[in-house]
Amino acid sequence: MIKKIVVTGLFIIIIGMGLAYIGLRIWFKSEINQIYNHAMTQYEGDKIEVLIAVLNSEDQSLKTKNNAIWALGKLNDQRALPVLKKLQTGNECDHSRYVCQRELQKAIDNLEGRGIDILTFK
Repeated sequence: MIKKIVVTGLFIIIIGMGLAYIGLRIWFKSEINQIYNHAMTQYEGDKIEVLIAVLNSEDQSLKTKNNAIWALGKLNDQRALPVLKKLQTGNECDHSRYVCQRELQKAIDNLEGRGIDILTFK
């Protein structure tokens, strides 16, 4: 009887974790598309090119650039790596002057294969 309860409990946990993973992937993909669609109104190209254009623009806010960095880290495309590395300051985060260095480092780590993020898209 206890064995059956444990097996059922483990099954429920595994199914729950799978559903949570799928839900997060759907949510992240939706967020990435929202960031891209907003940027696409100003720039042309595929997702990576448009998000890189956001980072290279003088006209975009730091918040918009931080969103683009997050999305590029999730999209895991090597074309973004040189642009992301150029944004590194070597200093701690100063969100009033520079893009978020922590988020930037996470994106770079992911692109260089050092990230532990299982919610990336290829």
